[in-house]
Formats: sequence, structure tokens, C-alpha cells
Amino acid sequence: MSLPANTLVFVGGMGAGKTTAVPAISDVEPVGTEMPLS
Repeated sequence: MSLPANTLVFVGGMGAGKTTAVPAISDVEPVGTEMPLS
């Protein structure tokens, strides 16, 4: 028996908090790939 797959999509403009939302709801430490704006 397999569990159904779920998909969650974060959509929004720059500065909307998409990157901040992922670690806030994650059970494990996510890998960050964001680069600072120059």
C-alpha cells in the first residue's frame, strides 16, 4: 500500500516569503541554494 503523493506550490513575487515558508513547515533541515542579491 502506497501513500498518495502531495504537491505544494509556493507562488509570489520577490520578497513574498516563499523561501522563508519552506523551512517554517519542514520537518527536516532543507538545503539552501539562495544567493544574496548583489
